[in-house]
Amino acid sequence: AGIVIPYRPDPPIAVDGITEEWGTVNSSLQFGRAEQVISLQDTWRGKSDLSAVAWLAWRPEGLFLAAEVTDDQFANSGPGAALYHGDHVELFFDAAPDREKTRDAFGEGQFHIGISPGNLADTRPVGSFGRCDPEVYWFFPNRGNIDGATAAARKTANGWVLEAFLPWSTLGVVQPRPGEAFKLELVVSDSDNAALPKQGKMMALSQAPWQFRKRARLLSARLADSNGIVPAQTTTKDAVKQVILPLSRVAPETYIEKEFDFQPDAGTTPALLIRALLESDKNNGDTFAMNVYLNGKMVD
Repeated sequence: AGIVIPYRPDPPIAVDGITEEWGTVNSSLQFGRAEQVISLQDTWRGKSDLSAVAWLAWRPEGLFLAAEVTDDQFANSGPGAALYHGDHVELFFDAAPDREKTRDAFGEGQFHIGISPGNLADTRPVGSFGRCDPEVYWFFPNRGNIDGATAAARKTANGWVLEAFLPWSTLGVVQPRPGEAFKLELVVSDSDNAALPKQGKMMALSQAPWQFRKRARLLSARLADSNGIVPAQTTTKDAVKQVILPLSRVAPETYIEKEFDFQPDAGTTPALLIRALLESDKNNGDTFAMNVYLNGKMVD
């Protein structure tokens, strides 16, 4: 069970606020039951007040998301960290559900992202001076807009539509593959009054009592093929023993340290795999800009 995220073959989904192409995605996520309202439950007046259908899809470059929201009163005028004052979607994502299982609070490997449709009441073109445009905003572990992420939205007769793209690097995923497991939660928020500096009513996929940035509350999710089929999991006998460290950015003339414990199985030879993108104005192979040390010794 759990959430299935189908692969999207060519062509990639166009993030333009038009959801017709999502009709070929074999899995949808429904928001519409009273049990899914996790805040201000007594203000929810039914599906016309707030409900939604959402989709997730993946490609090697990143995760795609779309939501068709039914909302009888649109309100959003706050950019950046203030986007929660208006209608929006939030994604809580655990890229490492098998790591540090006893730690419930968000930390290394977990991400909280807000996706705003912007101010759809402003009919000026996107990018106009002073306009609150659709955006993807990092709430945790960083604060700010996300490089490479895009969003688009449009108003509909009974609500609004939102699409977004998030690079895998944003979510700490190095090499996505069918069958890969994550945990996540999607939340749709309806403020009705963007002038009030507080979160509005929210609907979530999970019906569990609301807990902010708690890993135990997230739902299991796995990447599938384009037909929505998740490959069979390998048995313990066939599984490769490995430690996957989250993606990190290293500023110039600085260093980072990653600690991990790995004991190879008997009869196996351990290997260290490093993937790095070097931002340099020199040709490939002509710079010695990165050194890697393992157990205090430099790796050749």
